[in-house]
Amino acid sequence: MSKQFKINVVQTGKEDVRTVLEKVEDVLCYILEKEGALSDDHSMNANEIWACYQTLLKSHPNAVRLNQNTLANYSSILAKRAFSVVQCNGRKQGYYLSPVGNTSSNWNRYSMGGQKPYSERDLYPILEQWMRTSLKMKYVKDVSNIKAMGKWGNPDIAGIAVHYCLGETKVLLTTIEVKKSLVNWRQEIFEAVAHTLISNYSYFAYLKKVSDASDRMITTYAREFGIGIIEISVPDKEWGKKTLASTHYSISVMAPAQRKFPIESEQEAYFMALGINDRTDLASWIK
Repeated sequence: MSKQFKINVVQTGKEDVRTVLEKVEDVLCYILEKEGALSDDHSMNANEIWACYQTLLKSHPNAVRLNQNTLANYSSILAKRAFSVVQCNGRKQGYYLSPVGNTSSNWNRYSMGGQKPYSERDLYPILEQWMRTSLKMKYVKDVSNIKAMGKWGNPDIAGIAVHYCLGETKVLLTTIEVKKSLVNWRQEIFEAVAHTLISNYSYFAYLKKVSDASDRMITTYAREFGIGIIEISVPDKEWGKKTLASTHYSISVMAPAQRKFPIESEQEAYFMALGINDRTDLASWIK
């Protein structure tokens, strides 16, 4: 077992802010890989996984703590998710890992012995630059630390455009919700939909390998709810390189964002949460 496993993935503490599902995914994928459960013919049932987990806890007392029901229930949830690396062919069949059909691909990155190549935060600078160059926006910022608007009310990136016309000032807000894969997009996309309450243009952005297939249904959702879809593609040979240089990815707008007219009070409340109350605040906002 590697040193990275103990430090980067399993160790608990104040810095461990992953969801229960992510923790179960890390534990389950490590055990399945370590035990060679890589096909339907070489799978592991829930009891076998639990036994291995108990052995893991004995040798690594600082590991993530999960009870048996949590591990079993969330393993079942993972196996039912689209594009999941965790597979199970039936209620009483065992679990195994399979790279086939996995949008996240490269399932070895889920193992407890290594780091996941990219985080959402790795994508923020890329999308901020896209907003500045493609959308010609001057005021762009990572706002992921703003948590004032409640659940699903806080986008990751915000861009503000100011237009002066016939003596009137119009302020348009563009936001982006960022995800590092398409694994759970059917639920996560509604975060971007929720942002239409405050945004004039709301986008959902995700990362994929060039060889990974995209789900065409995502553009259907986008048209239905009026949000934009941004795809960041990384060539297979560049996948895993921590620094995403401009030559290591491409950005495609899979669906344009439709102009929305958010609730005025909601948008004003969001601007206040950003610390923007007037032109002076806006000028200093990105500094």
